[in-house]
Amino acid sequence: MKGIARWSTVLVLLIGMGAGIPGIPAAQETPAAPGDDLVLNGNFETPVVPYNLLAFNAGQTFGNWTVGSGQIDLVRSIWTAAVGAQSVDLSGSIAGSIYQDLPTVAGRTYTLTFQMAGNYAGPPTVKSMQVFWNDVSLGILTFDTTGRGPANMGWTLRTVPSLVAPGASTRLKFVSLDNTWYGPVIDDVHVVEGEGLLSSLRLSKTLLAGCLKTTGKVTLAEPAPSGGTVVSLTSSNPKVTVPASITLKAGLVTKSFPILTEVVASRESATISASAGGTPLTATLTLRPIGTKSVTLTPLSVVGGADVAGLVTLECPANPADITVTLWSTKPGVAAPDVAEVVVPQGAQTGPVTVTTFPVTAVTKASIKARANDVTKAKVLAVTPAP
Repeated sequence: MKGIARWSTVLVLLIGMGAGIPGIPAAQETPAAPGDDLVLNGNFETPVVPYNLLAFNAGQTFGNWTVGSGQIDLVRSIWTAAVGAQSVDLSGSIAGSIYQDLPTVAGRTYTLTFQMAGNYAGPPTVKSMQVFWNDVSLGILTFDTTGRGPANMGWTLRTVPSLVAPGASTRLKFVSLDNTWYGPVIDDVHVVEGEGLLSSLRLSKTLLAGCLKTTGKVTLAEPAPSGGTVVSLTSSNPKVTVPASITLKAGLVTKSFPILTEVVASRESATISASAGGTPLTATLTLRPIGTKSVTLTPLSVVGGADVAGLVTLECPANPADITVTLWSTKPGVAAPDVAEVVVPQGAQTGPVTVTTFPVTAVTKASIKARANDVTKAKVLAVTPAP
């Protein structure tokens, strides 16, 4: 499968010989607060792959990671990633390795978690890799790709606890042992301080309108024991509500929980914390004022000269006060709102608008746009000539 997309790799190799692939430098190394994830770009979403994959050679960087040897592939659309849209095949055309230098505190203990799978498209069937903590091998890991495919990667959570930092900087390195085009694949890499039961805390959205709902998800470092595992949850902002706790039943590794929000007049942030022994994990949710949800026009195609009825809908009923929606057209000489603004009263969620059209000699499309609190939505209107 990866060989099908190899044309994009050739592109990258050619560009990589010059200065066409800007590496993203690692962040300045300062010790992280307890519970913070030390790994940057651990889900490999940077840079965004424009095709199926990008290949990187020894010495090149990509989103805080450095290729230590050989070649690796940053893969986007060939298979389903564990988290997000991208993952890393540690074997490009040959076996490769990647590393990141983490800001640690000498003598403190850390826990590493990551997801492992394998490139099923070619041999060997069982993929092999090594993980190093500051050049100390954490062992050889294997993954059997039998029966696996693009939508069934079989991602497996790997957890390595009790990692003691030797100094202020510790190198985390992943090395492929498969000198082929089809190697072990990794994603969702995290290193946090402590020996807690939690390996990650994620929010399905990190920015949304105050009034909307979202969800969070906790992942354990290992399956919950027979009695289950209780995870305590808190929010630093009273306008963001989470359950006091959730219970993962025996054998479960992940569980989602609801997050409720309230209206805000300006942007506000909330720190959501999850703990199950050890240092809590945190994630930040930012609330923004209510914005535009949609613009509707009836009909969507009209003979020039006729009026069109429109409706602007907000994400939630207007609060904590009236909300002004700005209106405009991309082609005001073809179709334009009859007013520049519509005010949606507090407690209401919609506001009517009339769009005036003008005679045309050929079918012409104009986009009618509405913006409230920096959130813009649009609807395309087709204006046709008179018969």
